[in-house]
Amino acid sequence: MISNGAESTVKDQYCADRGTFVVENLCNLKAVVEHGRHFTACTYPMNYSGMTGLHCRVVARGEGQKGEK
Repeated sequence: MISNGAESTVKDQYCADRGTFVVENLCNLKAVVEHGRHFTACTYPMNYSGMTGLHCRVVARGEGQKGEK
């Protein structure tokens, strides 16, 4: 959900101040899990003026072969 308003900004900052981040609105997740069961998601902050939330670019790195436990 892309929200737009002061209440959202306050809540996002509250979480960030406590080292917690909500990652949402991701696409192509099926392609990530098709390449393996385990992966690490890395987030890189992005600065867009006029938008609420803490926007980031998310990059997934596979850690194993499909079917591994």
